[in-house]
Amino acid sequence: MDVRLDAYPGSLRVARKIAAAAALTAGATRMAAFELETALGEALINAFLHAYGGDPRGRIVVHFDFVEGGLRITVRDGGRTLRAVPTIPTDVTPHNERGRGLFIMSKLMDTVEVVHPDRRGRGTAIRMTKRLSAH
Repeated sequence: MDVRLDAYPGSLRVARKIAAAAALTAGATRMAAFELETALGEALINAFLHAYGGDPRGRIVVHFDFVEGGLRITVRDGGRTLRAVPTIPTDVTPHNERGRGLFIMSKLMDTVEVVHPDRRGRGTAIRMTKRLSAH
């Protein structure tokens, strides 16, 4: 399932709620759904701020894929070209000005991957997977 939205904060909230509802429907615990929703919120705000500089006219696509025992979410933007693909930090301090969102995503999800440019040759994609059940 794809959700296409403008990079407007109100529509970003809707995408987060869709993700939480999908996870709960697929058997996730409330905690797992909350973690997934929070990680997705970080990915969406990164697209809004970094890809589009806070311009709500940017377009973001959120792709939901149910995989064995879990949910994979891919957030794609068509925004600015990055100078370098960001690495996912293993630790952050109060002095870190960058990477907190990726760090949070990595702690809440089972896997997080940054793809740049995305498969279409522009923008960035964040691919995250969360197990929803113990089996």
